[in-house]
Amino acid sequence: MAKKEINIFNISFLDLLSGALGAVIILYIIIPQYSSGFVLGPRTVFLIDISGSMGDNNKITEVKSGLKMLLSTLDETFSVDIIAFPNQHNSDSSYTVLWNKLQPMNDENKLKSFKYIYELEANGGTPVNKTILDALENYSELSDIVLLCDGEPSDAEIPNIISNVKNKNIKNIRINTIGVGKEYLENSTKPIGTVPEKVAFLRNLAEQHKGFFIGF
Repeated sequence: MAKKEINIFNISFLDLLSGALGAVIILYIIIPQYSSGFVLGPRTVFLIDISGSMGDNNKITEVKSGLKMLLSTLDETFSVDIIAFPNQHNSDSSYTVLWNKLQPMNDENKLKSFKYIYELEANGGTPVNKTILDALENYSELSDIVLLCDGEPSDAEIPNIISNVKNKNIKNIRINTIGVGKEYLENSTKPIGTVPEKVAFLRNLAEQHKGFFIGF
């Protein structure tokens, strides 16, 4: 019998072995049940931080494998797109986009999303402001944004981002945030005035836009 070829786009135990167990638990189990029955919206854009610091402590691998696991559970009633920031290949753009539109999670599109995620590498800055504002602008039917980020924004001051997003989100799209790294995990439930600024940023962003915040 011929040896079965390993498909890099399959969801398998290899994703767990990659060091993504924490991300899998969060993205695959906690989020769909978060906050008294929270359910991921049917039209969601994922904003993925692939800045240089995401290469530390295996964070980028955990996020990639966890996101693959989450997408594998969705059916065609869910439509998604994925934006990765920064754009490491074109300095004139702050990010790269998988489709530039929401796509249903059928088998073909899942494979395309897995390939896109697989090829992401950590490098560069953290243009959070531009990425969020453009996502709010470019997707007319959006229900949710999920921002996965590990560092302080590099393209605007945090108070300005909070204000910009508030002014831009006139359709009341739910913005959910996931802080990647030890600081976010340790400061998930502490009083907001006592936590590092970047942690407070993600917590406030989620709270102001009726989303969830998770630190891991």
